Amino acid sequence: MTGARPQRRRQAGFTLMELLVSITVLALLSVMMVGGLNFGARVWERTESIAQDQGRVAAVQALLRRQIAQMQPQQVRGADRRPGMALEGKAERLVFIGPVPEYLGQGGYYVVAVESEAAGPTRNLVLRWEPFTRERPGLNFSDRARKEVLLTGVRSVGFKYFGRGRLNQPTGWLTSWNDSGQLPELVEITVDFDTREELTWPVLAAAVVTEPVQR
Repeated sequence: MTGARPQRRRQAGFTLMELLVSITVLALLSVMMVGGLNFGARVWERTESIAQDQGRVAAVQALLRRQIAQMQPQQVRGADRRPGMALEGKAERLVFIGPVPEYLGQGGYYVVAVESEAAGPTRNLVLRWEPFTRERPGLNFSDRARKEVLLTGVRSVGFKYFGRGRLNQPTGWLTSWNDSGQLPELVEITVDFDTREELTWPVLAAAVVTEPVQR
């Protein structure tokens, strides 16, 4: 009597096809993980860059707020040789007399201008300053004036002024300040950035802290 033939056990392991499929899936997962990490790194770098640029906007606003607060009611001689308030308040430019931070000057009063200037396809927000002397006519700058670029990638810069007129009545917001005997109480500065810049300019209305001129 012959016994039953023992059945062969299937050897444990993977077939060649299973190995190829596993390697392909692992390769795809690796590519996806590396791509995700690279994307995450780029997003992080971009976010950090925007945060740094937005921090610079905040620093520029703090500087301008401090400069406007220290605006001085000085007198200068105009083109007609008659004295007038040392202030040029226009819709696109502000020029006044005041001190500057220690890292920009050595004390005393300066003629200070906040304006924009062309820089290729966009514009720059710049601060210009030069020592003030009572002998100088008007608020013009010489070739010795210094300049610092505050912000780049700017599309436009605008100024508005609020104060009281000669009858001590509120003027409302004006696009120019023509009252030669009085400083404004508030100066609003708006900056629009180029569409390629991912920056915002919060509303800035800086107060002139200097005592008003007595009439």
